[in-house]
Amino acid sequence: MANIVEQIISAGKTTIAANIVESGFAELDYYVDLTKNNFRTNHKRYGFVPKEAVGSEAGINRYYTLDHTFEVILTKRADTRTDDSSVISVLNDLYDEMDNIFQAFHLTKLGLSSIVMLIDGPSIDEPEYLEDNRLVVLRGSFIIKYRQAIN
Repeated sequence: MANIVEQIISAGKTTIAANIVESGFAELDYYVDLTKNNFRTNHKRYGFVPKEAVGSEAGINRYYTLDHTFEVILTKRADTRTDDSSVISVLNDLYDEMDNIFQAFHLTKLGLSSIVMLIDGPSIDEPEYLEDNRLVVLRGSFIIKYRQAIN
């Protein structure tokens, strides 16, 4: 059996790509240092990365359960030459996209219902601004509860 986290990441990326309404989004090349990405060719980008994981239940019947936080990253350029109205518009777009992603994750359990028990706890961080405030970055996270067999 493939690694559970790998399965979740793969299914998460597929679900994100299928549920972003606005066309033209591509996967980020770099997640840790976003400034390494080339946003000139495409500023509409997404990423999906695992974060901390905490055991939530003692092992029962040779299984353990983890509450694993995952993060969705969305980026999009705003035209800030005259004022910040474009930033607000881009933020609204990204919040809508994040909502679509959260709903799809929650409703489908990423198509991994035999592994994923629950997807809950959505939260969205304060927006970030890169490239002299022209690139808007929105990070959202949620907890995926899954069970793993003890071999």
